Amino acid sequence: MTYYADAWAPPSVTTLYVARPLELPPLTAQAAFDGRVERTSPAEAGLPWLVETASTRLRLLARPHGDQRGATWPLRRAPARLHDTRGRGAIPVEVEVAPWSAARCEIGIRPRGRTVPMTDGRRQRRYFALAVEAAEGLAHVLERAVEDGMAAQLCGPQTEWVSPAA
Repeated sequence: MTYYADAWAPPSVTTLYVARPLELPPLTAQAAFDGRVERTSPAEAGLPWLVETASTRLRLLARPHGDQRGATWPLRRAPARLHDTRGRGAIPVEVEVAPWSAARCEIGIRPRGRTVPMTDGRRQRRYFALAVEAAEGLAHVLERAVEDGMAAQLCGPQTEWVSPAA
């Protein structure tokens, strides 16, 4: 059962931040994110997207930077753009990898500027759909990269490991 402050009011959105927990320790996630960024080049046309899913594309606009002011500050943060695969307008966002605990971290996506309204509407629903799918896609890419890297180290250079998900 859902409780509201006003019994007649529908639930309202209080934040546009989309977070997806990662099953990776913070420094491992940071290294996987940096490795993924190295394989893509920010803001250059024709190069791979940071993440590309069935209906969402995420491209960084600048190199990510770390902000080590405290234990809860993001390990990596970068401006980016969310695109849908139909080619409609892009949404400027900020992507971050932040610590969740000593053993886990999270992917965070938030809009930059006033591009997404706080009130319910078509633009807000589109943003949430794209941001959730991009966060899921990026989390999958990072977890898969770590899994493949660990398997390659265990198998050695003579054999090639094939992921069971392939």
